[in-house]
Amino acid sequence: MKTECSIVRDLLPLYAEDMVSEDTRAFVDGHLGHCEECRRKLSEIKEPETIHLPEEEVPLTKLRSGLRRKKTGIIILTVLISLVLILSAVTAFTSPSYYRYEDGLITVTENANGTVTLDFRDDVRFYNCDMFTDPDGMLIYTISAYTTALEEWLGRVSMNAPLTIPTDGPEMLIYYTENTGSDSILLYTNSDTQIGFGMQVLPRLALGYYVILAAVFLAVLVILRLVMRKNERMRSVLNTLILVPVSYIASHMIVSGFDSRTYSMVRDFAFTVVISFVIFAALYTLLRLVKKRRDN
Repeated sequence: MKTECSIVRDLLPLYAEDMVSEDTRAFVDGHLGHCEECRRKLSEIKEPETIHLPEEEVPLTKLRSGLRRKKTGIIILTVLISLVLILSAVTAFTSPSYYRYEDGLITVTENANGTVTLDFRDDVRFYNCDMFTDPDGMLIYTISAYTTALEEWLGRVSMNAPLTIPTDGPEMLIYYTENTGSDSILLYTNSDTQIGFGMQVLPRLALGYYVILAAVFLAVLVILRLVMRKNERMRSVLNTLILVPVSYIASHMIVSGFDSRTYSMVRDFAFTVVISFVIFAALYTLLRLVKKRRDN
């Protein structure tokens, strides 16, 4: 019987992989029908082998895993910081620098087809044209021209097309604004009425209100953090939430500095939000690395 068991156990690996002939399979089946020990050996062969590390190697494995996570975290943090620096540079180099009005900056031509054409000087890279209606129904156009540090560095020639505005409708005024808080310059009007008022374009202040809201939110979170300092779970959640207003305030400082006034609200707010997301991700990654180091 022992000889038969030895033969069957030699055949069991092939039997388990279904790599034996019909006669051999019948022989092994017959033996397994009455040999419990060989059936147990077959079960061990079919089950995946579990590797048990020696106890002295477990801490080393955990250490290697921790070092890999730390290295990955440092790489992510480095990439995020680099991205913040790149976005900050893009913000600075694309910040609009508005032209002061002077003769030759804009040439106004009244056309016979009921329009007026505004031609800009060749060095003008960009311009804005905004329109609104005053309470008396008069159309007010405000024109501003600007360049950026990036455009000056590239030295590209302006590709601005002339601006054409219809004049055969209601009474209208076209002003040039320097976006410095000074009075705007009247470029054209189709009104026969004596214009008895000036025009001044004021900066938007909404960015300052958003910073105030972020500061209030930060103060509330800090107070809650102090109150909940003994609750480990809430403390961890609040630590993450605190990073949100901190990131926004830091981003605002990068984009606008200490001055919350802006003549390009959409641009500045968009840059502020995008950079704040990247700063939040960087701070969160740093917080996780510090926590891991402290726990270790």
